[in-house]
Amino acid sequence: MEELTLPLFTKDHDEIHLRFASFPLFFGPTGSHVKLYPRKGRLSISSPLLTFFVCSLPTVALFLSVTISLYTDFAEATKTHCLVDNVLPSISTAISSPWTQPIWRTLIYLHAPPRFIAFLIYRRWFSPSLRSRLTLLSYLIEILSLLSLTYFDSTSAHLNHVISFTTFGISSVLHMYLHTSIVSSLTIRRSMRIKRRSLISSLLCLFFCFLLFLRHNWYCEPYVFSVFALFEHLFVLSNIVFHSTFRLDFPRYSLVML
Repeated sequence: MEELTLPLFTKDHDEIHLRFASFPLFFGPTGSHVKLYPRKGRLSISSPLLTFFVCSLPTVALFLSVTISLYTDFAEATKTHCLVDNVLPSISTAISSPWTQPIWRTLIYLHAPPRFIAFLIYRRWFSPSLRSRLTLLSYLIEILSLLSLTYFDSTSAHLNHVISFTTFGISSVLHMYLHTSIVSSLTIRRSMRIKRRSLISSLLCLFFCFLLFLRHNWYCEPYVFSVFALFEHLFVLSNIVFHSTFRLDFPRYSLVML
């Protein structure tokens, strides 16, 4: 079998070559890799399909975690220190039960490698500037903090979980802002529109989460924490929608394992 020798990173117009772990990868217009490499790739996946797969994993993980936690122990899932009525658990509670933790961890860990590949692709796409580096750094911190809050559950490692979740929220919003500020001249209009709406939605969700969390702790009113949890879930979904624009940034592209 012939040996493929690729540099760690090279870029030639629309084609990006990279090595993830020990796997040489090619990312470019669908079918264009055959011009450079005579053999067929071991695996080829289009940008829209890759995006759908990656974004569906945390979405399904969130839906299953909330649903299962409510079904298996509704009282425990919706309990707070105030002991008032609620109908929706927070994400931290939903992903920490013995039933949901394996599901959440499996799906989040499974979606991580493609996210790192996307990081490498954006690294080659963005121009070398301070703002681009900050955008990529915030993206990397977002991924790592998501993995961290997944590893540290809110029951046995509460402080680490809180720090990880807070870091995730701040870094994700920062990344959205920086990303939208540098790609306006690089990406298509529909992608930019979705990115901006996701950013606005995320900021609003964080704002309402902050207010509702304070109100819940100050007044201990029924169902206030449930509304807080709802906006927390919407924040995560807004983040997923933002990252789903990868398919629009790179239309008619494919990722090929060589």
